[in-house]
Amino acid sequence: MLSYVEQLPYIYGTGRLLTISISTSLFFSFIFIFLVRRKIFDWKTHQVSILPLANFFTLISWSFTLLSISSIFALVLFTYDFSFHNSLISASSIIISSGVMMWFLIANLLQQLQNNTARDLDQL
Repeated sequence: MLSYVEQLPYIYGTGRLLTISISTSLFFSFIFIFLVRRKIFDWKTHQVSILPLANFFTLISWSFTLLSISSIFALVLFTYDFSFHNSLISASSIIISSGVMMWFLIANLLQQLQNNTARDLDQL
């Protein structure tokens, strides 16, 4: 007997779930980008500290972006006849590891901006 999560691709179809996942990923990534741009704008105009990056809204938008990207990978693997359970586990492990690394890179870049130690790519 399949669990409800394993039955989702069969009930709704992978195309519909993939469309929902892509839309959710784009929506929450744009929210995250907007929040980071607002932090940078407040830092430039009002001298408000950029850090900490981890407030409630940035964490939620980042988490839902990673969750939706993970579901995209899981659905693509499921399309190529992987079991849904195994594809969900492998996609989640890839996304969580890369998402945590990207979070620290973004936080490090914002810290460099705040300390005026960030360089352009042309200077590297």
